Amino acid sequence: MAVETFIEENSMKIRWIFLSLISIPIFLSAGILEIEHLCDIECYIDPCHRAETLVVFDIDNTLLEAVEHLGSIAWGDFVARDLESKGISKEETQEAVSVLWRAVQPYIKIKAVDNETSKVIHDIQAQKVGVMCLTARMPQELSCTLKQLYSIGVNINATSPVVESKELVTLNRKAYYSDGILFATPLNKKSEVFIAFLKKNKLFYKRVVFVDDKLNHVQDLKEALDREGIDCVAIRFAGADKHVKQFDPIIAELEWKRF
Repeated sequence: MAVETFIEENSMKIRWIFLSLISIPIFLSAGILEIEHLCDIECYIDPCHRAETLVVFDIDNTLLEAVEHLGSIAWGDFVARDLESKGISKEETQEAVSVLWRAVQPYIKIKAVDNETSKVIHDIQAQKVGVMCLTARMPQELSCTLKQLYSIGVNINATSPVVESKELVTLNRKAYYSDGILFATPLNKKSEVFIAFLKKNKLFYKRVVFVDDKLNHVQDLKEALDREGIDCVAIRFAGADKHVKQFDPIIAELEWKRF
């Protein structure tokens, strides 16, 4: 009976230790982890320090992805490369791609990258751990983004660290926070926006678990948090890699003409 009582009273801690032992992520350079399944991040949430931990997710190719080629991140990257190859400046290219991206997002079909996305986030939120998103999307995409997240069963605002909407104006382009989502825009570095967000809202976390499909964003944010003295579990999510490699610009062009 004593053993059963011990297990019942310490179930969360035992589960955390078990997950830590069975999760074997790939280590990239400079302490960056790589995982293919979102459930692998749960072992980095210490049940003894849940209130001091913030989990931050990228959105595109991390939580959700376009079903077809049109409207995917790979499509946006392809359009950007094509415009830049024609001599268009990087800033003008980003503006053009942003306009095209926003035009198609409300109409394309999306799906969760990982079938367990909704469950993983809900389980983390059930532990009263802070959860939010950090995306390169524009603030004008708030309504569409929330609808897309809801469609895959994600309410990112359930345990978000800040309730009020906030505008960050000390950056290259105004960033915006609302409903648990920090919109960094394509013209700002995610790390600069996130650090500004923490300072503006006087948030003091001991650990940030950051998950993003883009390695450069993961590396950059980890370096920024290291400078601030905040422990960062930096994770490159590879769940969408196979889908990204299947992108076909010819099919995307046909879908655009049909759009």
